[in-house]
Amino acid sequence: MSKSKKNISLLNLPNDLLLIPKNKTEGVSITSFLKENEITQVMGALSNTCTTSHKLFQPSLT
Repeated sequence: MSKSKKNISLLNLPNDLLLIPKNKTEGVSITSFLKENEITQVMGALSNTCTTSHKLFQPSLT
């Protein structure tokens, strides 16, 4: 799978970023266990996946 800006998914992220920390079952967020630069990388990668969903549903203003 390519890691270009147009083709990034959760499968491309390191496994340790997707794991829920031990003894934490609620209130877990990306900011609770990642460093600021890691959050920026993850959010940047995920934000590039929005284009496909937008095209899929093709929202329009009425």
